[in-house]
Amino acid sequence: MKDMRILIVGGGIGGLTSAIALCRKGYEVEVIERDPDWSVYGVGIIQQGNVVRAMTELGLIDDYISAGFGFDRVQVYIPTGVCVADIPTPRLVEGYPGNVGIGRRALHKVLGDRAKEAGADIRLG
Repeated sequence: MKDMRILIVGGGIGGLTSAIALCRKGYEVEVIERDPDWSVYGVGIIQQGNVVRAMTELGLIDDYISAGFGFDRVQVYIPTGVCVADIPTPRLVEGYPGNVGIGRRALHKVLGDRAKEAGADIRLG
């Protein structure tokens, strides 16, 4: 089965993560992305501990953490500046934060660079 070639349609978060995992298992992977500029929305996202754990398992954790901002609690403030909630979040990976805030462009760069390093053939347009 390892000589199987795998085609991944879409070079976003899911496609690139899949490419990294499959390349590391020894498969030949091609990712096709219809956007010739491989553009990514510039908005940020918050990812919880399960993503931190997955990034650790994929060997991406240090690049991922460096590209984002880790935190272990969420605080909610009302317009007067009073904190009305302070919610700790558990760490699922020892030594790493429970959550990470990261820009989509930064996450895409980490995943794209690592997919290429893993041997994925990425075709745009």
